[in-house]
Amino acid sequence: AVTRTADQASMTGTNFSSWYNTNASSIYWEGDVIDISSQTKALYALSDNTITNRIDAYEASGTINFDVYGTAKSSVTANTKFKVGQSLSATTVLTALNGSVSSTANTMPSGLNRLNLGSNYTLGTNTMSGHVRQFNVYSTALPTAVLTSLTS
Repeated sequence: AVTRTADQASMTGTNFSSWYNTNASSIYWEGDVIDISSQTKALYALSDNTITNRIDAYEASGTINFDVYGTAKSSVTANTKFKVGQSLSATTVLTALNGSVSSTANTMPSGLNRLNLGSNYTLGTNTMSGHVRQFNVYSTALPTAVLTSLTS
């Protein structure tokens, strides 16, 4: 039998800094996960390669979790498409799963210098098992209505 390694993508340096807005950003991810287990499986992570400064989303035990301040959202089902989004400004973070949006007072993490897709803040850890159908990053904080529409 042949075992395939996880697909991962990473952007660093000017490939990242040329488009990332340090004052406000939004993220949209659409896809599915193949297996549901207690193991953390990262959908994406923007970070400085440390656990302390990051914006990410991951699945663990069937629940989508968002980190900027660890907001947990509703459950997802294996092999079923779902949509997640985050909108970050200087004072507020919106998190969305399948059209359900919540708001948290927060500040943007500083020093972010990379994007990992399908992996945690350290490339190659907590790799995703599933499919990414669409991934977008916006250089502005999307309002609630737009985030709701995108993730519905």
